[in-house]
Amino acid sequence: MKILLIAPGNSIHIERWCDWLSSNGNDVVLVTDKETNITTAKVYKLPNPHDHSYPLYWTITTQLNSLKVKSIVSRERPDIVHLHYASQYLTYRLNFSPFFVSIWGSDIFKLVEGTPGYEFARKNLDRADLVLTVSEQMKAIVENKFPFTKNKLDCFTWGIDVDFFKRGDRTKWRGELGLPLTGSFFIAPRGINDIYRPELIIQAFNLLKRTHKTIYLILLAGYASNERKKSIQNIIDKDPIQIIFIEDTVSQERMLGYYNSSDFYIGIPLYDQISAALLESMACGVIPIVSDIQSYKGLIVEDKNGFVFNGNDYESLSGLLNRAMNGKYNREMIRDNNINLVYDKFNWNDESKKMMAHYKRVIAQLY
Repeated sequence: MKILLIAPGNSIHIERWCDWLSSNGNDVVLVTDKETNITTAKVYKLPNPHDHSYPLYWTITTQLNSLKVKSIVSRERPDIVHLHYASQYLTYRLNFSPFFVSIWGSDIFKLVEGTPGYEFARKNLDRADLVLTVSEQMKAIVENKFPFTKNKLDCFTWGIDVDFFKRGDRTKWRGELGLPLTGSFFIAPRGINDIYRPELIIQAFNLLKRTHKTIYLILLAGYASNERKKSIQNIIDKDPIQIIFIEDTVSQERMLGYYNSSDFYIGIPLYDQISAALLESMACGVIPIVSDIQSYKGLIVEDKNGFVFNGNDYESLSGLLNRAMNGKYNREMIRDNNINLVYDKFNWNDESKKMMAHYKRVIAQLY
């Protein structure tokens, strides 16, 4: 099967999907306007409309790129076109079937009616044969915003590579990463954009470290802008002790090390999909502390396999971090339960086979 993906080539999720598709005998074509190192697909790299700030550059580039995509699809003659990010402009002029659209959290949660992104999403979703979300919360939001998607919506969790993300030797990893060998580590890997509430996490941690001198916070910037990184760094600089701020993007191998060096995961977004970072950390035996949002309900249950934060102030969060660290509960049982949960329900290989079944089912229905 030839599968043409229209997606950000700098995404680790897209890289993994290209690798899996290719290794399972498919011809993979990737069209992207992002820099990429992907080698398991035939790549068409288009200009990024955000490369320059000239007012007309974005308009001209988006128009030209959408025409190029139409030409590429005509030339490649794929069996499937799969768009990642509904608000993507690249398919604006495309009329192709079977056409799949995968929606991500940073996509649908930020859509504002009346903007170009909203119009792109509306048109892409209208043409789609199947629309995939990664959580039931996201599915409900899509259906509410775009009611015409109701009969072609499905929830599909991509899962993680459970053969790679697994529990390892904590002391070994801390040594290799140059981290303190003793003490408790919290990791906040979701990034530092507003929705992840990094300021709240830093304030809560700073309050806790007043009485705990051997605790550490690993905070990852993710794909934040340089301005945002500088803003967070300025906050950290006021009380930097015991905070490890990682501004650069991190390889999958290094991420495995950070997870295995950590005791607790902090992810308290205002809204979210089922985060791959959360699943990866759980697979490595890290105990999760998450926000009380719909996407996590049923996945993380208070005091059974993690902790749930339902407040908005740093004192409450600090208290919850303290309870997670010092409370009397069976940590090993929680770790083992979460490892088994991820392996059974979020195995990347099993989920990828389900996606292939989706492809084949839709093709059979159309032809």
